[in-house]
Parts: sequence; C-alpha cells; structure tokens
Amino acid sequence: MTSARHGLRILTTLLLLAATCRAADFTPEVSSAMDRLYIRAAMTYAGFSKVEFHFTVHADGTTSDVTGSNESQGDRVVLTAGDMAIFHTHPAGCDPRPSPDDVKVAQHAGIPNYVLSRDALWVATPDGKIVKVGNVTSKHGHIMVQ
Repeated sequence: MTSARHGLRILTTLLLLAATCRAADFTPEVSSAMDRLYIRAAMTYAGFSKVEFHFTVHADGTTSDVTGSNESQGDRVVLTAGDMAIFHTHPAGCDPRPSPDDVKVAQHAGIPNYVLSRDALWVATPDGKIVKVGNVTSKHGHIMVQ
C-alpha cells in the first residue's frame, strides 16, 4: 500500500471515529468550515430558502470553500481525487437525517457524507449506516455538537 493510500485510510478512519464520538474530535480546519457552513445555511434553517450548501475535506485535511449549487432541496457536489468527506446542509422542513441519495453517495464515493441541519449533525457512512453525531447549537458564530 502506498503511503498516500495509507494516509487516506488513516484520515478516513479518523473522520469515521469523529462521526461516532464528539464534535471536538474534528480538526480545527473542519470545525471552522462547519461554522462557515452553518452561517451560510442560516436563512435556510429559518425556512426562507430550500437551497443546500456544502464543503469537502481533502486528503491533506484542508477543506474546500463553502458553496452551493442553488438548487432547491438539492446540491451538486463535485468530488476531487483524494476527497475524504462531504459536509452539506439540509434546510428547514427537510428530514435532518441523510437521505437515501446521501447514503448512495457515501457508498459510491467510499467516504462519509455528513448532513448539518439546524439542530443536528448526522453522517451516512460508506457501509450504508446512518449515525447521529450529535445535537447542534450555535453561539457567537460557532456551532457546538454534543
């Protein structure tokens, strides 16, 4: 196994462990991107829009920009080689848990697909499971997942 693939497996394992542990287990970069994602989606959490937003986590631990495809109740995420996880939002009025399509994406891509709603963080794992990471609260521009 090459060192890049080995590193990829280690990061995937760490991300999956974070999904089943505490939000504090996410890297500072991922936590900061989650804050930006939550702020970007604030209007959708209030019911003013049905647009979804997302970012991805790269193999080196950095994150992509928070963006969205401006599609109602949907989003198009472009994965690049080495992406290790997807984080996206579900607006108010939608099930906060990963959808069947979210599970399919996680399985097909072989990476966790996180869903950040107003009140919870969930993940669809590559093995097809749906796990609640924790409840979400926001204070002073930072989210807390407990």
